[in-house]
Amino acid sequence: MPSKIWNKYQKIKEINSNSNIKTYLTRIEPIIKEIMPKNKDEYYRIYERLDNLKDELNINEIIEENERIYIVIDNNDELLLKLDKLILSDELDIIKEGIIQGHGSPITKDEILNLFKMEKSMCKISFETIDGKKGKGSGFFCEIDINFPFKYALFTNNHILDESNIEIGNIIHFEYLELQNSFFSSSYDEKEIKITDKRRVFTNKELDYTCIELFKEDNIIDYFKIEPKLFKYDKNKLKDNDIFILQFPKVNDLSFSFSYGKILTLKDNKIIHNASTDNGSSGSPIIRRSKENYIIGLHHSGIKIKSEYKFNLATLFDSILNNIKRQLNNEINCIYIPDENGNEINLLHDYNEDIKNMDENDINEYLKVKNINKKIFEENIEIYVNDKKIKFDFKYKIKDSKEIKVKFKFNKLLTNTSFMFYDCKSLKSIDLSSFSTFNVNSMSDMFNHCSSLESIDLSSFNTTNVNNMSGMFYYCSSLKSIDLSSFNTTNVNNMSGMFNCCVSIESIDLSSFNTTNVNNMCGMFSGCSSLNSIDLSSFNTTNVNDMSYIFSHCSSLESIDLSSFNTTNVNNMDGMFYHCPFLRKENIKINNKNDKLLKELN
Repeated sequence: MPSKIWNKYQKIKEINSNSNIKTYLTRIEPIIKEIMPKNKDEYYRIYERLDNLKDELNINEIIEENERIYIVIDNNDELLLKLDKLILSDELDIIKEGIIQGHGSPITKDEILNLFKMEKSMCKISFETIDGKKGKGSGFFCEIDINFPFKYALFTNNHILDESNIEIGNIIHFEYLELQNSFFSSSYDEKEIKITDKRRVFTNKELDYTCIELFKEDNIIDYFKIEPKLFKYDKNKLKDNDIFILQFPKVNDLSFSFSYGKILTLKDNKIIHNASTDNGSSGSPIIRRSKENYIIGLHHSGIKIKSEYKFNLATLFDSILNNIKRQLNNEINCIYIPDENGNEINLLHDYNEDIKNMDENDINEYLKVKNINKKIFEENIEIYVNDKKIKFDFKYKIKDSKEIKVKFKFNKLLTNTSFMFYDCKSLKSIDLSSFSTFNVNSMSDMFNHCSSLESIDLSSFNTTNVNNMSGMFYYCSSLKSIDLSSFNTTNVNNMSGMFNCCVSIESIDLSSFNTTNVNNMCGMFSGCSSLNSIDLSSFNTTNVNDMSYIFSHCSSLESIDLSSFNTTNVNNMDGMFYHCPFLRKENIKINNKNDKLLKELN
């Protein structure tokens, strides 16, 4: 190693390594330049030239491996520019070149070899969004352990291939590296796969992933080996772990690259890391640097600080696999009791009953207003009563007075659960832990008139995309408590009658509610006659225009804090506190600048 490097960097330390490459620790981290010559002659010509310029360019190391030449050089813009001018001039015939860089322990020769093998499992995906915007991103092929429901898959981001791209009939276009047996015969092959009803597809906007099932007939040659059992790691121990990221940046359409870095922190389902990325790296795998080198995350974006991208975000891969498992097991388990009016009970709400006496115009208007499809269940559901599959029907005749166990298994994800269990008065209990709701946009009247339902666990509900929760628990008269702490209500605009006539509920924790976009709270708590206190300090009512009868018939309510309420845009406050006999004016805390509420109280 040239002595002037030692003189310039006094803290450079050579680390003993089992590999042939010398590994260095420096104050300024090295950059590894990757060059792929076009043929053997160019390979030897470039290597000889690099060797002659080693001292002049302060090159720490030159690595030869298969079809690549790797140059370890100090992270110095002047030296890199000089290298480009001297080595990567037009007179040299090069297929591609790129930079491997990052933060963390300097990369070793053995690791470069392993990443070189992984390159064949990567692909570049072309996509087009709903609004016509075109782009490219990264993706990778996986062979999943036998314990998983299917074996082969293509993974990328939801923002690369979203719901509109993966509809049945659509074709996904991608390029991947195909290596031949002869020297310098690598090429990028273009391929396409068609989305069919036999090909399982999973996507999630919140986790930002899309997974497409692959089959042997798709003729994908190389796969990452994925073993779900490896994901039983302790997430707390992942912090500060070294990682790799493999990617197809847009800088050079045919340039596969990788960088290395560290996991800075983990939060919820996300990895925050500092591995260098370029545009086009979305959908790239995050690989833990270890003996196993297994995938721990899916890269999707950067964190912007002061107009510069300082850190990067990825989704933990175990969160993705668990989400897929939940979708594959998309079911609801219920227990029904005999109806007091007879032995025929409503299993689900029958939309056909609503429209059977309507003319065509009224039907169309009804479906439009309710935002539902009358065949939302018939074409998408299997029903099992006491573990025996039955022919689909909205009703069921109980042969004796015993309660029955019912399982609803959905073949596709629902986008609408409005009125799903409306008027199911015999529904005693319901298990929703395996029911996927991340695609649902409306839950209005979902449990309306489930008068026998005493408790409900909604902790597994994903309500990120829901915009309507009106009447969701209307007249759940036996419901004594409800935990809504997991609810994301950011996009909800209608909460009218949400808890109307929940006469047995004594308290509701709504501290997690985001009501910024809500415009209708009409009768939201009306008829909650057992409710003696309620904390609405987290409520943002800036956009609410209707608060009429919001607390009417809350006959046990003795005090309430509405100091956070903004009623500037409210145009209907009729009967807000109608029939609240124990609620005194002095026990209603409001903002003194809230003229509309003051007027209502007076």
